[in-house]
Amino acid sequence: MVLELTLLIFPLFLPGFLLVNVLFPGRGSLGGEFDLVYRIFFGIVLSVAITVLYGTLLIMVAGADQVLLRPETIWPGLAILALVLFLAGLARGAYPPLVRLLGGTPAPSGRKEAEGDDLVDRLLEVTAELEAAEAAKDREPSRIEELRNEKRRLEEEGARRT
Repeated sequence: MVLELTLLIFPLFLPGFLLVNVLFPGRGSLGGEFDLVYRIFFGIVLSVAITVLYGTLLIMVAGADQVLLRPETIWPGLAILALVLFLAGLARGAYPPLVRLLGGTPAPSGRKEAEGDDLVDRLLEVTAELEAAEAAKDREPSRIEELRNEKRRLEEEGARRT
């Protein structure tokens, strides 16, 4: 029973999770702090879709009377697909610790874009706080000036990155 439940991870999770890592190799590229949750959710959904499409392809190629959708007909194709997706993700920089372990230099993985997103988020926060402080009129002018300086600094940093 435990073996069967463990083996369900393969067709219902692994191919889709590896595909998500190929499409979005950088950590944080799917949603910042919820990145892993999104990867797991999309991995499950895409794995189910991949498994269904692969079964349909088997039936179309061999004919409905000749193919029985059994583990021995599904597993080899999904295993090959998972290997190809893993290698593609490795080439795209989705697994930097593994590349470092093997002695290579990781490919860029989109982390710079995620850092840029953090900059944009901080700039939006400062701008909203500055607008609220200016609208309230009851805050001290030093706080407003401090927020203006912070906003200016963030804008300059963003201009340097582009």
